[in-house]
Amino acid sequence: MSIEASEQSQQEKGGFATNLVDVDQWFSTYFQTFIDIGAGLKDPSEILTYWGVPLHSSSPKHSKWLKSAKEVMDFLQDMQKGLKEVGYTHTVAIDKMITMYSENAGRVETIMSRRGKDDLEVDRAAISFELRRGGKEWIIISTTAQPTKLTKLQDVWLEF
Repeated sequence: MSIEASEQSQQEKGGFATNLVDVDQWFSTYFQTFIDIGAGLKDPSEILTYWGVPLHSSSPKHSKWLKSAKEVMDFLQDMQKGLKEVGYTHTVAIDKMITMYSENAGRVETIMSRRGKDDLEVDRAAISFELRRGGKEWIIISTTAQPTKLTKLQDVWLEF
């Protein structure tokens, strides 16, 4: 569903359309910052503007709490190192969905196609970001990554 259609649906439900647009804009800024950090264009510590401490991270290979800014930064460095080893230069969001739970809580899900200089894909994962409002800004409190070859989020997650 497009942001516009989702926004209209939220308004019809008396929901959180303004927050939906705010989260979409916030996520676009976060997404570009993450890419710029990976490309060496921004200071890695800028991730702490977007990633909360503590931060929970999970994937098929791990599930852990990062309880300090140092642990969060080390996690980012390890992730960036692995991506650089496979030639990563940028990311393309293939599919994205935003869910608002309330004015202060939501989730952004996206399929990230991580690519090299030649624009060939070096990694693809569906990622879910749990968000909470921290003052006036949003903060990621948890991330879940699932490697995938799929292009639609609705096909990735197991639903009950």
